[in-house]
Amino acid sequence: MSFIDEKSVFLSYAYDSIKELAPPGSNVLEFGSGSSSKELVDLGYNVTAVEHDPEWMNRYEGVNYIHAPIVDLPYSRFINTYFNLYKTWYDMDKILPCIKDKKFDLILIDGPPAHIGRAGFFLYIELFKGIPIVMDDVQRDVEQRLFFSLTRVIQTQGLILPVSNGIAAIGVIAEPSRLFMVLDKLKEKQ
Repeated sequence: MSFIDEKSVFLSYAYDSIKELAPPGSNVLEFGSGSSSKELVDLGYNVTAVEHDPEWMNRYEGVNYIHAPIVDLPYSRFINTYFNLYKTWYDMDKILPCIKDKKFDLILIDGPPAHIGRAGFFLYIELFKGIPIVMDDVQRDVEQRLFFSLTRVIQTQGLILPVSNGIAAIGVIAEPSRLFMVLDKLKEKQ
């Protein structure tokens, strides 16, 4: 599910959460590009989108794309056993040189697609400690397990926001004070 295509409460919750965690002008690293990439650029964010599918590469002006094919994970046995997930993730050898000198203010996990799995992010969490994370699709069991595992490893709090009558959900991982800012903003809208 992409943010912009749904045109629902999901859009509002997701973007309000992002704005509270990182104001427009901030640098966003997005795993899995899509229409959300364009929407974030339109809102004033500097977006670097990691994408494995050539069809989504360079689709939107203003997005800095990194093409990273899906590869087997170096610790795939651990990941598969621990999360009961797939054994693949974006090729970090393609990503790391492109992001090594950048400071990111927010991480958005909206890919790769469910049939590939997102557990590979867990292996590289040390690179992103201290950066707020917004994760799409946490209504799905596998993403929800990854979400809670990340909060334990990062040793911070997470917040799941069910939207679209409980059909979809986003997860927000950040310091508690920042999560309260997100909640306060969402309460204002009700």
